[in-house]
Amino acid sequence: MFMWFREVATALKTEFDPQGYKINNKEMNLSDCTLMMLGWFIKELALVRPSWNKTIQVENTKSV
Repeated sequence: MFMWFREVATALKTEFDPQGYKINNKEMNLSDCTLMMLGWFIKELALVRPSWNKTIQVENTKSV
């Protein structure tokens, strides 16, 4: 199953909001420009950037 960052944040908000934790799920979208600028300071993001917003199709019939 594939989930976007916003869907993960919404699931976490649904679970943990009644317990007093505050999770903001409105600002979970990163643009390419924002990701590029953050990549200047956070090297892990620079590694993720080439595959950002791309869907990867995999098949597991041989392993099944």
